[in-house]
Amino acid sequence: MPSWCFKSAAQQTRISSTNQWYWQIDRDNTDVAITSPRLFASIADCIADARGNGFVGEVDVPDEVTHPAIITCDEGGYVHAIVQRSFTERRYARA
Repeated sequence: MPSWCFKSAAQQTRISSTNQWYWQIDRDNTDVAITSPRLFASIADCIADARGNGFVGEVDVPDEVTHPAIITCDEGGYVHAIVQRSFTERRYARA
């Protein structure tokens, strides 16, 4: 069963550093993972995009988040279409 993870990543410029969010679907027993195509300024925006890509679970976001952060949702649901789309896009990228 795949797990949906919401992860933070530091985005640094010469002037400042901010924490951005991305979602990822991790598969058990495989090296294949599907990751959001971009970073999001807030966890709420990240979750909204994940919902648009098939996430149906609830995210228990702690009141205080320390970065880097990983929030895992084992009951987030799974949509076969997103996996199929990812493999198709990868196949065409190699051609």
